[in-house]
Amino acid sequence: MADSSPLVRASVAEVLGERLDRANADVLFKASGDEYRLVRVRAAAALAGVPEESLPEAERRRVRDAMAELMDSMKSRPDDIASHYNLGNFHMARGQMPEAVMEFRDATRLQPEALPPYVNAGPRLQCVGQNDKAEASLRRALRLDPTNAPAN
Repeated sequence: MADSSPLVRASVAEVLGERLDRANADVLFKASGDEYRLVRVRAAAALAGVPEESLPEAERRRVRDAMAELMDSMKSRPDDIASHYNLGNFHMARGQMPEAVMEFRDATRLQPEALPPYVNAGPRLQCVGQNDKAEASLRRALRLDPTNAPAN
């Protein structure tokens, strides 16, 4: 994270999020206040699964601000399937299943032949008690690709 390149720091933030222990989280807390937006939003994405109340008090505002920037960047293209799919994954990591379901549904409306939103929506629909819709989502995914392991 001491590299002068924001591209390197952003990549480091992404990798640190794959193993979110205390030391990595501390580095990501600091990165959420980086001078470059790319680094801040990558740090926020890496910290998405960390409940706000478990953040150190001194870091909450900075992480909250970085997450707001991340959300703004994902919402900047409402006509793009990737925006909705990524928002769905973000909400999923935050444990916000109704919001995740809504974003995955929007993604499938924009591109009905895209497999990943159906696969990700299935278990999230089950989490919100919509088992029939969860099954329908996974069956739709299997119609698109009968060999898809996660859908199966």
